[in-house]
Amino acid sequence: MESTYDKFKNIPKELQDLKAWVCWRAVWDEKKQKNDKIPINPANGYNAKSNDPNTWTDYKTAVLACTKNKLAGIGFMFSGSGYFGIDIDNCVVDGKFSDMAKDVLSTVKSYTEMSPSGNGLHIIAKGKLPEGGRRNQQGLEMYDQGRFFTITGDVLEGYGEVSEQSDQVSKIHEKYIAVKKESTKKQDFQRGH
Repeated sequence: MESTYDKFKNIPKELQDLKAWVCWRAVWDEKKQKNDKIPINPANGYNAKSNDPNTWTDYKTAVLACTKNKLAGIGFMFSGSGYFGIDIDNCVVDGKFSDMAKDVLSTVKSYTEMSPSGNGLHIIAKGKLPEGGRRNQQGLEMYDQGRFFTITGDVLEGYGEVSEQSDQVSKIHEKYIAVKKESTKKQDFQRGH
C-alpha cells in the first residue's frame, strides 16, 4: 500500500516547480467538531500566510519538512498566478460521487485528487476564475488567491495533468455559484391628462 508521502510523487511536475508550497497541521476545533488545517512555513515551522509568499517554499523543502516534522501533509498556495482550485466537500459517499461532483468532473478536466478526508475532491487548473462568489451551500468552492489547498497526491485516474480550464470553470460557476438576479423591468404607465 502506498504511503501518504509516496503519493506526493504523483503531483504534476508543473506544480512541483512552483514556489507555492507549505505544510499543514491539523488542529482540532471543538466548536466546529472537526480539524482546522493550519498552513505551516516549511522553512521555519511557523504559520504560513496566504498573502505572504515569503512564508512559502519549493516543493522539495515542503515534502522534507512534512516528513521530518511529522506534519499532516503539504499544501499549495494560490497567489493569483494563473492557477485556480476547486474544492468539493463531502461529495463522495460509499465510494460514489455526488451528481454535482460528476458534473464538475465531466466539465473541468484537470488535475484532480481526493482530499485528506477521502470524502472530497480538489481540482487544480490553469486559468482565470469568473467574477462573483466563490462558494455555494452544497460544499463547492473555488479560489485563485488568498487560500491554500491541502495536497494528497491521491490522484483520480485520468486526471493527472494540469490543463487550462477558464471557459469550463465559468460554466460551473454560472451553474452552481453565480447569484441569479431577476431582471427588473420598469413598467411604462400611461397617464391620462
